[in-house]
Amino acid sequence: MILHRATDIKVWRQEVKAKTCEYCRICGRPGHDPHHIATRHHEFFKLIVENGIWVCRKCHIWIGKDRKKADEIIKSIAGDELWDILQNRDIKNLNTIIIRKVS
Repeated sequence: MILHRATDIKVWRQEVKAKTCEYCRICGRPGHDPHHIATRHHEFFKLIVENGIWVCRKCHIWIGKDRKKADEIIKSIAGDELWDILQNRDIKNLNTIIIRKVS
C-alpha cells in the first residue's frame, strides 16, 4: 500500500479534495469539507492524504451526530486494510507501507 503524506494541512485539504473530484464521498453532492477518517489529533496520521475523505457540509454534520453509522459507511469507502491502520494508529506496520510526500 502506498500512503501519501502532505507537507501541511492546506496541502492535505487540497489533495483530499482532488482525489474525490470535489464530490461528497457519502452522498455524491458537491463537497465542501475534508473529514479525517481517523483522529486528526495524531501528528503523523493527521497529514496522510488517505486519512481524509471529501464530504458536503450536511454529511459532515451528520458524521458528528451519528458516528457509529458514519463509521460503517466511511470504513466501506476506505477499505478494511486502510481503516485498520488508521483506526489503530498502526505505526509499527508502516514499514510495509510506502510513504510518499506530497507538497
